[in-house]
Amino acid sequence: AVDVTADQLRHRAEQHALGGHYDDAARDRFRALVRGAEERGLLRSAEGRTATELAGQLAGLYGGHADQLYRAAELFNRSRYGSTPLNAQHYQQLRALDTELLAAGPVGTSGAGGPRLVVPQ
Repeated sequence: AVDVTADQLRHRAEQHALGGHYDDAARDRFRALVRGAEERGLLRSAEGRTATELAGQLAGLYGGHADQLYRAAELFNRSRYGSTPLNAQHYQQLRALDTELLAAGPVGTSGAGGPRLVVPQ
């Protein structure tokens, strides 16, 4: 639901992780990462896009984190459709990536002009 904020998703993810529910925690953390980009006006609403498509769009904004973003999408997909449950280490990878992206800010692929200015709508 679009009315859930990135911070709410992060909190929910932490609660799932504390309870040992790492699949739920990982999915909510990935959603928080995407929702955070939407809230900052970097992505349009993600309805109907796959985790892998979202990772590709985010990789365009956070080029130095592309490999981590694709791994995050793989973890999301594995937690959603796979037969092997995720563990605490998997969740921590997603949590660390989300934290890094928040601190880094987008770099974009805007070319010679350096970082682009993103104005919320």
